[in-house]
Amino acid sequence: MIIDKVPPELEKEYTLDYQVPIVYNLMDDTATNTTVEFNIDQLNYYGEICHKKEVPYYYKTTDFLYEFFEKENIKNKLILNIGSTLCFYESMCLYYGAIPYTLTYEPIINKIKEIKNITYKDLSKEYYKKFDYIFSISVFEHTGLGRYGDKLDPNGDLKSISYLRNFLKDDGKFVLAVPVGTDVLVWNACRIYGKKRLTLLLKDFEIINFYKNNIDEWVEIDSRLNFLSHQSLLENLDKIPINVCRRAFIQPLFILGNKL
Repeated sequence: MIIDKVPPELEKEYTLDYQVPIVYNLMDDTATNTTVEFNIDQLNYYGEICHKKEVPYYYKTTDFLYEFFEKENIKNKLILNIGSTLCFYESMCLYYGAIPYTLTYEPIINKIKEIKNITYKDLSKEYYKKFDYIFSISVFEHTGLGRYGDKLDPNGDLKSISYLRNFLKDDGKFVLAVPVGTDVLVWNACRIYGKKRLTLLLKDFEIINFYKNNIDEWVEIDSRLNFLSHQSLLENLDKIPINVCRRAFIQPLFILGNKL
């Protein structure tokens, strides 16, 4: 059952001691928890899309992934992709020669032998510090909000990224995309990460590289803002109005390394 308002007893935690505003955009995606299937037809379809460098999902964020894959030598590297219901990003990994794993809460129907499905229950010492890359594309902003039938948890996103870091090699890279802007909780659709919450999300990582939207093409904001680097983005996030954040859904791609 979808919870239509933030429970009063959890509001302080969800809003970082009432520092983050709440707006409402109720969504019910519990039906996506039905059985997922990966099959050869999908693999062939997405392989052709990758060959043409087309963008079926997440707009500029997927363009950034193409750019990342073109620069990065991922051949035979182990990549864990989080939360797939379609095998596009796994197919992209295969196209560039990597060995993809897909992480889900429940087992999927997987008819593609080149893709290995593991569940959170499977994560154990067998996978400890195993992966060269972990991919999380538009996942953590939803964690703990109940939109997908998951348990309410004000810090579900922070707990998840901290837990998954255990399965990244010491010299591995965490490839992350979340919506950024002014800190706001869009209940129950997503979080938008501003200076306050993004700092918490990235606290155990260093930013190695940064692929950004050309924000000027997306929204009309103060032309004096400088988004040429991740440092300038972080400094200026709170200057992007909430209505712009919600409309534009700005998702740069962060390439993260472990803080050792």
